[in-house]
Amino acid sequence: MHESGLESVCVGTVESGVGNVKYGELILLGYNGGLPQGDRGRRRSKFLLYRRLKANGVVKSRHYTVGSPYDSSAMKDSLQHSISYTLSRHQAVIVEYVQDWKTDLFQVFFPLTSLVPRLISL
Repeated sequence: MHESGLESVCVGTVESGVGNVKYGELILLGYNGGLPQGDRGRRRSKFLLYRRLKANGVVKSRHYTVGSPYDSSAMKDSLQHSISYTLSRHQAVIVEYVQDWKTDLFQVFFPLTSLVPRLISL
């Protein structure tokens, strides 16, 4: 954790370049008017993104409407990637995702401001 309260984690970021193919750099220019603090200063705000050895991306496969998301087999299956959007008390939309072997997914998480991480798909 940095003094400013900003904690950034890029899951799968490999600074040594194990994946050999560099996608680019994610540079955090500022965050609520400030830069990440700590002993690294401005350098901590740069993350190098390399190709993963094994891709971990997902892609939307299908979506459908149900009466209750709890009745859906996709929501009961712990191995299935799915998101439920509640439209009303008696209607929800289920979106199912499958593995995409061509896409790398990186996650940037700012825990003090939001519980929802930002995702970068390359």
